[in-house]
Amino acid sequence: KEGKWNSEFKLVTSGKEEFLETRMGRIGEETKFEIAVLVTVVPKRAEMERELKRSEELCRNIVTHSNDFICILDKEGKIIYANPSFRKSLDYDEKEIKGHKLFEFVDKTQVKKNEKELGKIFGKKPATAELPLRTKSGRVIFTLTKTNPIFGFDDELLYHNVIMVDITAQKESQRDMQLIRTVFEASIDGIIVIKERKIILANDAFATMFGAKNIGEIIGSDPLDFCDSSSLSIMAKAIQK
Repeated sequence: KEGKWNSEFKLVTSGKEEFLETRMGRIGEETKFEIAVLVTVVPKRAEMERELKRSEELCRNIVTHSNDFICILDKEGKIIYANPSFRKSLDYDEKEIKGHKLFEFVDKTQVKKNEKELGKIFGKKPATAELPLRTKSGRVIFTLTKTNPIFGFDDELLYHNVIMVDITAQKESQRDMQLIRTVFEASIDGIIVIKERKIILANDAFATMFGAKNIGEIIGSDPLDFCDSSSLSIMAKAIQK
């Protein structure tokens, strides 16, 4: 009705892509007219599309081969996509994960301990929290989870990008250190840790043995200061080893 028409075409010749912008207009009367066609080559369009495809492929490779767990959730918290690392570590295939809520794979006993903190991570602001996952076999994987909400033009929440880093080894190391510290502090034997011939750590039992008011009086001291003169040479050799 307006006598005008605009569009774009992709032209492929000998494997080479070019984009053409085409404009058509009607010239003359309604019953007797001619059509003028203007075709313009869009030189950078093909290059931009190739660059976009390369970028998409690069991002896809990063997500697919990442050791981190990467998920995309819809606004209801259901999994739209989970990368291979997530599926393999939890021992689920894609059909068992897609469409299910992420919280279905969270260890419920741990959630109760951190319910308030976990409730924040799927809000309308980027957030970080520890999220313990449970594998199909029942093993718990502790993750540091970062969520980033994505909104549309009308500020409507569309989905969440979720990246989870496995921190299970760190958590186990912390538990081991806590156990060692508990034994260290509760022992009735005097225990010290020496570095470069200086006491850097001591327990209460050691301080009591040598009449110190507190551990602070011992830290930084030369361990040989607590040895009898008859055993100085033996202790000095032992420390040097």
